[in-house]
Amino acid sequence: MTSSLALGLVSTKRARIAKLAKQMPGTAIRSLSHHMDLEWMREAYSRTRKSGAVGVDGRTADAFAEHLDDNLRSLLEQAKSGSYRAPPVRRVHIPKGDGGSETRPIGVPTFGDKVLQRAVAMLLEPIYEEDFYDFSYGFRRGRSAHDALEALDKGLWRMGGGWVIDMDVQRFFDSMDHGELRGLVRQRVVDGVVTRLIGKWLCAGVLQEGRVHRPSAGSPQGGVISPVFANVYLHHVLDQWWAETVVPRLRGRAFLVRYADDAVLVFSDKRDAERVHAVLPKRFARFGLTVHPEKTPAGPVPSSAAGWERAAPREFRFPGFHPLLGEVAQGPMGSEAQDGLEAVLALAASGQPGDAARTPCFDPGTVQDPRTEAPRVLRLLRDTGQLAIPECVPARSASPMEEMAEPAFPQSVGNVGGLRPDGPAIPVAAPANAEAATSTCEAVIRGAECVNCACSDL
Repeated sequence: MTSSLALGLVSTKRARIAKLAKQMPGTAIRSLSHHMDLEWMREAYSRTRKSGAVGVDGRTADAFAEHLDDNLRSLLEQAKSGSYRAPPVRRVHIPKGDGGSETRPIGVPTFGDKVLQRAVAMLLEPIYEEDFYDFSYGFRRGRSAHDALEALDKGLWRMGGGWVIDMDVQRFFDSMDHGELRGLVRQRVVDGVVTRLIGKWLCAGVLQEGRVHRPSAGSPQGGVISPVFANVYLHHVLDQWWAETVVPRLRGRAFLVRYADDAVLVFSDKRDAERVHAVLPKRFARFGLTVHPEKTPAGPVPSSAAGWERAAPREFRFPGFHPLLGEVAQGPMGSEAQDGLEAVLALAASGQPGDAARTPCFDPGTVQDPRTEAPRVLRLLRDTGQLAIPECVPARSASPMEEMAEPAFPQSVGNVGGLRPDGPAIPVAAPANAEAATSTCEAVIRGAECVNCACSDL
């Protein structure tokens, strides 16, 4: 069978899974593993990176490919019969790249394990793509950190400034509770082959310094299946909670942009920011997670061009990007990149004084080629007023804000001090103007119906 025909068959199967998931929202799917056959495994092999480091068995991708079909059949038979034994991952540490002494622990599975993880991920992705919200960008096909930053840019300008919580979860991949994760997966998938494999990967352990450790929490960062686990976990912990519980209780406008375990929450109302600021640590503690105490700054974004002139440019950190919110002329960019972007910004702002001063500039490390970056910035300027960001929110329920967070874990979980609930209140920036606060609502929360476009006290 030709590779193109095999790919077409696999794509058809994934489309059927997605259709079934869409027709049965909130229902656990019982039969998935029958889609996994030799062609499915071949496609999983083709999607697996061949140049990665070797696992504990020392087997390379080239060695695996010498008897490819036999190896794929063996993996498939072991997975479906229940005899597959997930090997431990090899732990290596790499620098975090933030200039500090901290390292990032990476788990390196064996190549055969990577292929099987990819095959299972191909089963799960079509299901959860029907569930995930549009403001989630990390580890999803066709989405990138550039898209997340673009959505944040547009949202901030559309709102006319606001109050920002820049959130980072401390050691997220090492802190996911295995019991919670299994329970969340079973809400959508109860196929025995799939759930059994997931359990084996969670319990496989980590080989470090000649000894195998079997932690009770976490999924190795570097595993093929780990990004799927991460999105499933945070979809429930943050995304679904935000859309279904937090947003209906807010007084003003708000939006969220998440990339993996980094998220930015933006509010137009000071009281909303303060209330979420206080309850957010309790919500994450409920699932054994800690918001990073040093990487979660909160502060205002100016709401007008005059605000930029009064305040010093503020560095805003979001994964992979260090944009500086301020005048382009003050940006910490290399001359070539800055000249290229300034030319586009000047062209876009011609005849509209002040627009260039409100446009975020970018760190030179993210601007690889001004010729390719410039059209994107121009498109951002053109589309700024057309993004469907919710201008108001659904009616506030009678439940108090404290009900948004479920009871926290016992004290043994540790202190969750990421957002300093006992610290100073988040500063506030006023809305740009009354018109912006009363403009027509473009609700993007699924199933939400705007009942108060003025966003006044509910």
